Amino acid sequence: VGAGAEGTALKLAVFAVISAAKTKGQWNQVSNWCDLLNPATLSASQRQGDRGTIPSDRERWYFGKLKALVKLEDWHLAEQVANFACEEFPQNESFVRWKAQAKGGLGQVNEALTLLQSLGPKAPWYVLADQAKLLFRLEQVERAWELAVKAARAPGQLSAKVNLWGLM
Repeated sequence: VGAGAEGTALKLAVFAVISAAKTKGQWNQVSNWCDLLNPATLSASQRQGDRGTIPSDRERWYFGKLKALVKLEDWHLAEQVANFACEEFPQNESFVRWKAQAKGGLGQVNEALTLLQSLGPKAPWYVLADQAKLLFRLEQVERAWELAVKAARAPGQLSAKVNLWGLM
């Protein structure tokens, strides 16, 4: 990048650093490296691989940028980016979830809850846990408890549910 990489070389370098920074939880780095690419110039076309569909470069960019903004609790920017991501990739449940987290971070708890509920009754355990947190904030303790229990019983690594156990 310092040598003036452009085009494909820049894209490959940025995605490599984003991937490495995500595994180390360096969310400022993820966000900063995402800023080196303009998502509008990235392909929005998915590709087929040996194990199924591979997300497009633009979807990968949104995934990195949004997750970083949520982890950094930059709620205003997260909501803005999530709006674009959800518009372009409405089938991506992670984008809907992060949009809900941004709204919750901005104090728009009812709107956040509605977004999470739109993911349906078969949502993964972590979406149920997010709903339980929001219901708890709304002082709907019994409903929060019911969803927390449902999330705890749902498939998923027990070690990943640490925050859920704390909420319970």
